[in-house]
Amino acid sequence: TVIEILKDYTKRNPGKEILFTGSTPDRTKLYTRILKGYYNNFSKDFQITSITFSDNTLKRSPFDPTLNIEYYAFLIKRI
Repeated sequence: TVIEILKDYTKRNPGKEILFTGSTPDRTKLYTRILKGYYNNFSKDFQITSITFSDNTLKRSPFDPTLNIEYYAFLIKRI
């Protein structure tokens, strides 16, 4: 699965961040729902950072699964 690939890659490459976004806004919304649904398990091994885009500016902030905002991309890093 994708999560197993992320675990393997980040174990072999500690400190690396993986950036991902959907190929469409709807795909990014799907990734958001997946991250929210699996946040409790996923956040045990990974730091999840959200990227938002507003006023022509990208902003990084810790991913908060309780927020209902539109995300532009995500960064994943092994803790």
